[in-house]
Amino acid sequence: YTFLDYIWAVNGTDTVRTWAGTAGTGWGTTQAVSAPIGSLVKNFYDRVNIAEVAGFPSRLYRSSIPDSSGNITWTGEYVEFNPDDNDSITALERNGGLLFVFKRRSLFTYNGVQTQPDVIIDVGTPNQECVQTIRGNTFFPSEINGSIAVFTYNGQYPTEVSRGWRKFFNAIPTSQLTSFGSWKDEDHYYLSVGGSVTYEGVTYPAAYFGYCVSKATGFIGSMDNPVKFGIPRVDSSSNLSMVFGNTNGQVLTWGSGNTWNGTAITSHLVTKELEFGSRFQEKTIRKFVVYSQNPQGASIRVRIDGAQWQDIGSLSKPLQVIDCNLTGHWFEFMFALNNSSEQWIFDGIDFVDYSLDPAQV
Repeated sequence: YTFLDYIWAVNGTDTVRTWAGTAGTGWGTTQAVSAPIGSLVKNFYDRVNIAEVAGFPSRLYRSSIPDSSGNITWTGEYVEFNPDDNDSITALERNGGLLFVFKRRSLFTYNGVQTQPDVIIDVGTPNQECVQTIRGNTFFPSEINGSIAVFTYNGQYPTEVSRGWRKFFNAIPTSQLTSFGSWKDEDHYYLSVGGSVTYEGVTYPAAYFGYCVSKATGFIGSMDNPVKFGIPRVDSSSNLSMVFGNTNGQVLTWGSGNTWNGTAITSHLVTKELEFGSRFQEKTIRKFVVYSQNPQGASIRVRIDGAQWQDIGSLSKPLQVIDCNLTGHWFEFMFALNNSSEQWIFDGIDFVDYSLDPAQV
């Protein structure tokens, strides 16, 4: 967190520290003298806001507005967020002209002047590290009725974006929520779920859930170590990148290279359930075409009517024709590439020869 040309550091235990970013100089307390000791900090409308202060779990402390010399003071000014709910502030996030104040089981908005006296939104989030805002939409995970879901919020009412991945999130114990971390790029929200997850018979080490904002689609993946938090970085040449820290104490650049920190990548792309009209009618697929780039022998599997996966071929060409004889009511196709250190791109699939069972038409 940066404000007034200082980097601010808080941990809820030690005195708030600031650093001017000058090599050879240490951390001090400039602009933070008398600041409350908390573990959350965020600037909003030219004030530094600090929360999660011991003994005052529902308070958001505010600094003064900078004076003509650019200095702030701390006088103990604060805003209280529903102190009778037996819950604590867990995250702060700016979105436009609002500050979102999260608790574990609720969410409040604050415009710098007023907030709601009681809960109007009954979803919250476990920690600051899993909250990200992209194009005016704030993404966060929440615990709902004993399971986990991911929401987006823009000041109206939260919308769930993980609905199609209930089985994946149901496989994660809610006790793991406090280990979640996140990062983003210009069109995606990524949520590291703190450990491995077994989904549809496949174990994903250091699993994460991703959501594409422009396409409104979700996906899952895995890494070498869980991510704690990621932030944008602008280097001395004005190049923008996303960097994140993992549980192994490393700082890495997202989207750089073709491996997970030196570990080859395994990928599985699974289509939705394809019904070709009516789920009731039985169909037969005889031929389809797969379009991809640098396929590297990726295997093709199919699951018919929710049964077991079966291998039906592999990809060796950018345009691959697959002859088959698949009969069922609905179909799912998987394209799997194991231990690859080169990128491959799936462009699409065309079903060029299929028919409905005449007896059911």
